[in-house]
Amino acid sequence: MRTREYLLGSILVIGILLFSVLGQAYAAPPTPRVSAEPSVVQIIAADEGRGGRLILKWSGSGVLVSADGLILTNCQVAMPRLIWDDPEFDYDLLIVALATGPDEPPEAAYLAEVAQYDADLDLAVLRIVQTLDGSPVDASELQLPALPLGDSDALAAGDKLVILGYAGPTGEPVRSVTGSVTGFPSVRGIKGRAWIQTDARVEGGFSGGPAVNQEGKVVGIVAAGVATSADEVVHCRYTGETCSPAGGAIDTLRPVNLALPLIRAATSQLGPEPTPAPRPKPGRTPTPSPK
Repeated sequence: MRTREYLLGSILVIGILLFSVLGQAYAAPPTPRVSAEPSVVQIIAADEGRGGRLILKWSGSGVLVSADGLILTNCQVAMPRLIWDDPEFDYDLLIVALATGPDEPPEAAYLAEVAQYDADLDLAVLRIVQTLDGSPVDASELQLPALPLGDSDALAAGDKLVILGYAGPTGEPVRSVTGSVTGFPSVRGIKGRAWIQTDARVEGGFSGGPAVNQEGKVVGIVAAGVATSADEVVHCRYTGETCSPAGGAIDTLRPVNLALPLIRAATSQLGPEPTPAPRPKPGRTPTPSPK
């Protein structure tokens, strides 16, 4: 009798262990959205007011591309003054806010500086340099959740993408939109693919956020580059009194391959090399939006 009980107990234990192992083996991998969300940051430009009070000016999105604090975004988030010559876009601080958990709003954590930029491509790389109280950070100890980079030249029409970003400075968690690649508009002076066109349309606050492929790799950066009318080219899209420096809905991405030279230069600790800001075309001069 005891032998039977022992055998039954052994079979039960083996069954539980086998079920556990099989469950782990066949557990569904995280979706591109879930795996990418912790790497998406909110970038907030602010002025320092009296008594250390921060005055928020605009916000955008970015993505961590290295564990030691490099962030890929676009130039109109990091340095919009280069694109639109208006003192409205001067600022004192660039604040980096990170998500603290799934469906949680971002929390301001660091200060960043511009490490590299290209105004013509509307791309920039930021480097985390300080905590909010101004203390320097040791980049080697950050260990931030960076996303791997994909090959934007390998994309084809119809490929599925997940686009992530923060719609505005309202304390909402990171949002995502799923879409498909519809084309690759070219631009004179840019070799290869200048843009990735999608059937997904996102708000201005997504500007600088990543588009990831089905492997969870960054293949594009949200950038408002193709406007169909002068009315779509505006300085600010306001949420309360805070500006998102991109107007209208955005359905274009900069291919991540165009950002590789900037990322390599920032990784090598090279300083930013100024690039001339493109001049607005006649009849396309942006005008500030009313608050």
